Amino acid sequence: YEQEVGKKLNIKKDGKLLEIGSGCGRIAYDMSQFTGANVFGINIDSEQIKDARNFAKTNKTDQLEFTFSDLNDRQPFEDNFFDGIYTFQGCVSFISDHTSFFNEMFRILKPGGILYIVDAVLLDNFNRENKYHLELLKNSRMVMAGGVFVHYKYIEKYAQESGFNILSSKGGTFPNLAQELP
Repeated sequence: YEQEVGKKLNIKKDGKLLEIGSGCGRIAYDMSQFTGANVFGINIDSEQIKDARNFAKTNKTDQLEFTFSDLNDRQPFEDNFFDGIYTFQGCVSFISDHTSFFNEMFRILKPGGILYIVDAVLLDNFNRENKYHLELLKNSRMVMAGGVFVHYKYIEKYAQESGFNILSSKGGTFPNLAQELP
């Protein structure tokens, strides 16, 4: 799946990628290996950043750089710095100000670059009156360590208001996601 995302990001060798919520750096490492890009990871957990840096050192790669950063803050990168930005479930439920977040991603992404978000959102079939749906939502929050789930149309709206064009927006397929799940 990561390779599929890497292809869709259309990054050239030695390009620059940002991984939001990079955790311990394993996905960033994989992305650097099959795209040939330099991957910069941001994360709010300093222990995970330390682990990611040790992993990069152990694997003797200079294509990885990990920085402590809250995705809700201004990022320590120049305008138009990245060729692509991606996240795997480390973003949407942690955003405190969607407008600021998407404006910041638009600022640091080069024109024509792709922001690829794989994350938990509410879909059209979610029913807040359905006790089973609410239980699924509660359990998802515990697994994801995130607290906020929003409908995907709001995410699209904030992204578009910040200047992004929506190339694709869809729910996952079984076994990754059933239509009634957030």
